[in-house]
Amino acid sequence: MKTPSLFAHYWSENETLTTFQEVMNWDINPIIIEIIQTEITHQLQSEFIQNTLPNFNWESNRFTEKWSSAIQSLLTNVTLPEKIWLDWIQDLTNKTISTTDQAEPTILEE
Repeated sequence: MKTPSLFAHYWSENETLTTFQEVMNWDINPIIIEIIQTEITHQLQSEFIQNTLPNFNWESNRFTEKWSSAIQSLLTNVTLPEKIWLDWIQDLTNKTISTTDQAEPTILEE
């Protein structure tokens, strides 16, 4: 699954919307939470957001410090349909398990 975009509108008439704060309270591997947090943060710092909000001084170190602080506040309020979160978490879990399986040492038989 491709990382869900914060800039897309996911709409479903009967879908439950869930915040990232709520997702962090689910029983999920902390590594998955960290990956999601990193990916959301990346989207909030992307070139796309800079182009979307051109009237901010993205060259200013002071502004980027303030924006980084604002991102921390925005992060927990990111709201997506529950199914999007569940699919994303499942995909990341599968990828993490796959990576872990490949990283285990191989025992050579004599």
